[in-house]
Amino acid sequence: MESTEKGSVGLGAYDDTPPRNRLILFYTVLVVLTLILLEFAFRGLLDRSRLRASVENINGGPSVQRLEAHRAEVRRALSQGERPIEKAMTELAERGRLSFPQIYPFPSEDRGPKEGWMHRPSPPSPPIPSFEVDL
Repeated sequence: MESTEKGSVGLGAYDDTPPRNRLILFYTVLVVLTLILLEFAFRGLLDRSRLRASVENINGGPSVQRLEAHRAEVRRALSQGERPIEKAMTELAERGRLSFPQIYPFPSEDRGPKEGWMHRPSPPSPPIPSFEVDL
C-alpha cells in the first residue's frame, strides 16, 4: 500500500529537503578566495624567479670584453686563410654555386624517405571516362 505522507518513498515520491544555498555559497566563496590567493602567490613566485634569472644573466654572463675578443677572433679568421671571406663571396656571386665542389648540391644517398613513401597506401585511381561516338 502506498503512503501519502510528505517525504515518504513510493510511486509519487519527491524530495522535500530545503536547498542548501548557504553551503553552496560558502564553498563558492572559499574557492574564489583560494584562487585569488593562489594567483597572488604564483605571480610573486614567478616575478622573483624571473628577477633572479635576469640578475644571473647580467652578472654571470660573458663579459663584454670577452665577447668583443671572440668577435675580433672570428673576423680575423674569416679575413685570413687561403681564401678570405670577401673574396669567396665575390667569386661565388660571379661563378655560381656549381663551380665550388665544397658547396655543390648533390643527390642524397639516404633511402629512408623513399622507402617511407613506398609504404604509403596509394589513393584509388580516378575512373576512366567513357566516350561514346555517334556516327
